[in-house]
Amino acid sequence: MNKIILQKANAEDKDDAYKLFEQIQNLHAHHHPELFKPAKYDNKFNEFYEKLLNSKTDKLVFAVINDEKVAYVHYFLGYKFETMFNNSYPFGFIYQVIVDKQYRHKNIAKKLLEHVKEEAVKFGAITISIDHFSFNNAARECFKSVGFKINREFMSLEI
Repeated sequence: MNKIILQKANAEDKDDAYKLFEQIQNLHAHHHPELFKPAKYDNKFNEFYEKLLNSKTDKLVFAVINDEKVAYVHYFLGYKFETMFNNSYPFGFIYQVIVDKQYRHKNIAKKLLEHVKEEAVKFGAITISIDHFSFNNAARECFKSVGFKINREFMSLEI
């Protein structure tokens, strides 16, 4: 496989971002249609992408192979606000990691996650969190392979 280059998203990447977003969004919509809408390239997506590019805390980084954007990670670096329950502290949260179907199982997600880890260390974060649906065993194993551990479980009751 050719070299994986990491590249920060810019305005010209919107179509590439949508193609990858569409895969993950439609996967969620397929498994939980009561919760998720199918992907739609509309004003809401355009507004989301523009807001993401202008954010001081949210980042979108692509994995590029032979000038093709084959994956991305969308993450947050910021501060947990102090409350009566917890201290304020710097942390990271990964919203999405998506690798195009043709490029999965090639350590691309791992490279993106390692990038987030490096950026979180530079930022001074003391923790990075990520969540996933319980049906997504491949994601769980990928996250474990870069050091993520289950420290909390989120359960739901369908009514």
